[in-house]
Amino acid sequence: MANEAGEIERRRRYINLGYLTEVPSKSAAQQKLAIILEPINNFDQPAKQQITFHELIGKYRSLKLPNKKRTTAHGYESNIRVHYLSAFGNTPLFRISVSVCSFHLVGGLILA
Repeated sequence: MANEAGEIERRRRYINLGYLTEVPSKSAAQQKLAIILEPINNFDQPAKQQITFHELIGKYRSLKLPNKKRTTAHGYESNIRVHYLSAFGNTPLFRISVSVCSFHLVGGLILA
């Protein structure tokens, strides 16, 4: 659910599935809950803000990198500049998956 700032946050809700006479077993309760949750879990909500990898790196550089030792920060910055930004640049984060990262780790070679 979106809050006032537009950020997605989870809300835990308690749903009464019925009396014990209506739902006599745990599996019956799980089946009833699955029916209730199906429309919720299948709902595709478009992301309000799609941050790119480049924007994420900008945030990382301003928030996390200053807390590292100088030599560590230098090494991280070098890796970011040479490897990560060249590979992912302005790619939206939701498009970066494990398979995409693996592809770039092996130098663009597809291993079959």
